Amino acid sequence: MQVLGIDPGTACTGLALLRWDGSVGRVVELGYWRPSCTPWTERIRDLYDTVEVWLLTYGPDAVAVEAPFVHPRYPRSGLWVEHVVSVVLTAVVQNGYAWAEYPASVVRRSVTGTGNADKETVRRYLYALLPEARRWASMPDDAFDALAVAYCHALRAFDDWRMARR
Repeated sequence: MQVLGIDPGTACTGLALLRWDGSVGRVVELGYWRPSCTPWTERIRDLYDTVEVWLLTYGPDAVAVEAPFVHPRYPRSGLWVEHVVSVVLTAVVQNGYAWAEYPASVVRRSVTGTGNADKETVRRYLYALLPEARRWASMPDDAFDALAVAYCHALRAFDDWRMARR
């Protein structure tokens, strides 16, 4: 099973493709999208195109997206993140995919065992769980967050499959 993990963000959107064979994962690709200093409409089109290229290039079996977190003190910034999520999900749906959505705390717990781990801790655990991830060490944290989302989804899908066989 191949899982495309996406961590939507206004400053950087992470993308990661994870191949999951039974109980073993392997990183296929990591990447990210950063908006240019162009009008918002052009940024939206660019993000849509980026997600679509990943979907068409890799043809994942599943897509998993990190749910946006909106801080109560800064609700307006949450609206911008929601715009990004909407663009990502539109690209996913327009290309015929369903998606799963996971809160950051669930993603972090599936990788590190605790829901409040910081980004550096998540990255270290991913290096331990998926040693080839070190190849992308220069990537921003958002790419590794996307990898963590893909890993979370793969674990859950594998657990569901295993439980169904009982």
